[in-house]
This record gives sequence, C-alpha cells and structure tokens, in this order.
Amino acid sequence: LSPVCLGSLRRAAIFTPVLKGGAKGVNKEIFHGEHTRCVKKTTSKAGGLFKFTVASKKCSGCGIPIKGKNTATCPRCNAREGALFVDLVREAKLRERVYHKLWVQCQRCQESLHTEVLCGNRDCPIFYRRTKVKRDLEETHKKMANFSIAA
Repeated sequence: LSPVCLGSLRRAAIFTPVLKGGAKGVNKEIFHGEHTRCVKKTTSKAGGLFKFTVASKKCSGCGIPIKGKNTATCPRCNAREGALFVDLVREAKLRERVYHKLWVQCQRCQESLHTEVLCGNRDCPIFYRRTKVKRDLEETHKKMANFSIAA
C-alpha cells in the first residue's frame, strides 16, 4: 500500500471505535459527504456596488462620457482630433523608446543581444519598469485605435 493509503487507514483506525459501521463507516462518514464538498463563491474584487456600474467611453480631449461608440472625441473636441491623435503618437513613440532601452538592458544582463529575454526575476526593478511600460504602451495603442484617423 502507498503511504497515502496507510495514512487514511491509520486515521480510520482512530475513529473506528467511535463511529458506527467500523472502518467502512469511518470511510463513509469522514471521507465522503456534504462536508467534503468544495464550494467556490466568486465575488467582485471592486466591491458590492461594482455590479451596478456601467463602463462608458470617454473623450480623449476633455474626458466627458461619449454616447457614440465609433468616435474618440466629443463634438466640442472634434476640431482638435488631429492634434490629440498626434499627441498620442508622440506618447507611443516615447514609450516605445523607453521600452526598447529597458529591453536592451535586460538583454545585456542576460548576455545575449540576439535572443528573446526570458527574465522572470521578481527582485529586478528593470523587470517591473519594463512590464509597466509595456502595459502603458498597449493602453496607448488601444486609445489610438479609437480614432477614425488611424487607418
């Protein structure tokens, strides 16, 4: 018998005098039944009121909610749409540059400039900065995709 089976048999031997049915009763009452079920209850991480909120699209210029789903700006900011898009392109270029510098630094740490960086060091501050810049860059690209200019 395996050590796991021996362990459960030893536990059964302890409870045999107390429970009805001997070893079978122990097995039936202790190791099976309603009390051994695992019930997972999913809850929102944001709080109880989170299920009543509705996410709405916001204007890239002034931040007010927009009713139209296919535009990135409100009617007041439509005239500045080109300038807002150019600002997002500049922001994306800056983040790409920072990400590239951090990527090269990770490659140097790994001592290989020609392969993918396989770094998961949780103590390295460059790892976290690179991860944050990557997330911010993806968010900027999503904002740019909302514009009708981006074709």
